[in-house]
Formats: sequence, structure tokens, C-alpha cells
Amino acid sequence: MALSIRSRDGCERSWIVISKVLASTLKLFQTSEGSQIRAIGATHKCGEHAGSMSFPGTGLRSLESIPIVSAEFIKEQHYAILIGRDILRNWIVTFSGVSKRVTIQD
Repeated sequence: MALSIRSRDGCERSWIVISKVLASTLKLFQTSEGSQIRAIGATHKCGEHAGSMSFPGTGLRSLESIPIVSAEFIKEQHYAILIGRDILRNWIVTFSGVSKRVTIQD
């Protein structure tokens, strides 16, 4: 299933966090009840999942078998995913304040 989603850089997090709504939409199998984490301004009881990510049309390589946690995004309802250090460490991410453009390179 291909989705276009809005993301927020959650680089203080070492893992990827997705909304429980997105986890349900993607029909991700929950591998564990998980634990509590602090993210997006609150403490959350998370579900744990495993998944893969691809970035069609970008030239970025796919990421296989990555741990994913899901949480309710109560304060950030317009976002579906927080990308943590586990994903960001694979790339060179550049932000241009002038053009307000983010460039990602493998």
C-alpha cells in the first residue's frame, strides 16, 4: 500500500513512532504491547511492530526489518510518523532556511 504522509523530525527519539491510526490503516501486526515512551509532549503506552520502509521515486534505499512503535498522536493530529535517529542515521539531511527545503541523500 503506497501512502503519502506528513512527517516530523523526531531526532531526539532513537526509533520510529507512528500513529495508532496509521498502524491500523497499514494493518501492521502488533508484536508486543510495548512500553511507555515520552514523545510529542506526552507519555504514551505504545504498541510494538516490525516493518520495512521504502521511498519510491527518491533514489533512497529501502530499510528492511525495522522496529516501529505506535502511539496516539493527541497533540499532533496532523502528523502520522516521527522519524527517529534509527532512520536519520542512514542519510545526510540538509535544511535550507532560505528556500525552506529539506534535501535527503543516502
